[in-house]
Amino acid sequence: MSAIYSMSLLDNPDGYFTLEKLRKAASIDRKTSIREVVEKIFGIIPRFKSKDELLEEEFDKFISIYPPEEDVNIRALKYFFKAYVVDQNIRKIIESERFS
Repeated sequence: MSAIYSMSLLDNPDGYFTLEKLRKAASIDRKTSIREVVEKIFGIIPRFKSKDELLEEEFDKFISIYPPEEDVNIRALKYFFKAYVVDQNIRKIIESERFS
């Protein structure tokens, strides 16, 4: 009987753990990798970073590599950077040079 019980658990798609189910259970606002989930399980990372926290980190890296001139509005640059990373339509507009 235990073999029948274990087979019913293994053949039950609603009982499987998926990244999507784990993301929803942990209230994460973005997609996560298997590596990140495993790091969280083993305590390597204390928590999952939000989408905005990751964008802030990437913007800081970008600024450290490509420092803007002194008269550049950093807030506007950050807003544009985040929009470019997150929004596929904005990337298409920039790449096709259809600015109007």
